[in-house]
Amino acid sequence: MPGVDLPLYASVALGADALRRDDDVHAILDVAHTWGVEGVYLVCEHPKGDYLVTDPTWMANLLDLVAGLRLKGLEVVVGYANHQILVVSATSATAIASGTWMNVRSFPPEKFRNPEEDQKQRTTWFYSPRSLSEYNIPFLDIAQKVGVLNKLPPPTAWSSPEINALFSGPQPTTIGLTEQAAFRHYLTCLWHQTGDARLATFDDTLKAQRETLDKVERLLAELHEGGVTGKMRDFRDCVAVNRAALKTLETNRGPILRRKWAELA
Repeated sequence: MPGVDLPLYASVALGADALRRDDDVHAILDVAHTWGVEGVYLVCEHPKGDYLVTDPTWMANLLDLVAGLRLKGLEVVVGYANHQILVVSATSATAIASGTWMNVRSFPPEKFRNPEEDQKQRTTWFYSPRSLSEYNIPFLDIAQKVGVLNKLPPPTAWSSPEINALFSGPQPTTIGLTEQAAFRHYLTCLWHQTGDARLATFDDTLKAQRETLDKVERLLAELHEGGVTGKMRDFRDCVAVNRAALKTLETNRGPILRRKWAELA
């Protein structure tokens, strides 16, 4: 548009299988410099349509693709993101874009083929940034009964009166947490986590991501011992996936990311 000075981004939408094939990832990186754009808006279908990804190859290739694009001088916004995608901080991704419902926190192509399809998941979920997991409110009742509810609240600065009420003493299911309050809480936490994710050096960022995974793993073991799980939104099976992706990134891209990190800010 004449007179409007805005960066030009290329939208890149990838099916789950494309991100699992090394050759496909390399093909994108080989031609990205010819697109004549300043950045890429990247959306990637999750394997099997899962909300949280348990395929280490997919996750490793996501990090490799984002890092490769950034090292070519392109900005990268990873769209349809959830908290598992915070790991792209180790690639110096420009930003992630998320939303309220599950179907805007992962990329579901079928939603574009059937745009009138009703939203199926109407359960209210509480996100615990400490465990990188989300919980049906009845499982907070269980956490209260077994004495681990105090392990789940967010840092005080990230909270709200509606969220504080869940941990104020009464049975959590009696509080009546609304979907809107739960959505706002999730996005508030994600905003803070995103702001804290990229550190001054590649090694500092990598270390922080690994320390987070270690803490999450220990906390989830304690919660599971008490019968408290996030079901399909539980991060337990993702800890090893993100660890493997970070190790692959360090092996393949670590030396150049260390040298170029300041330039990628």
